[in-house]
Amino acid sequence: MTGTIPEAIHQAKAAASARKNRETAIHRILDQYQQGRGASACMDDIKRILARD
Repeated sequence: MTGTIPEAIHQAKAAASARKNRETAIHRILDQYQQGRGASACMDDIKRILARD
């Protein structure tokens, strides 16, 4: 039983890190869109990031 709590903490940290990486990638794509990149290309990239889950 004592091993489950540290494992849960490890999984939560890993999930938070993955979420942060996805958010950073999406913000980068949105910045590219604001600088003139095509909307459909940006949406394709965002969909690809969200589909990784």
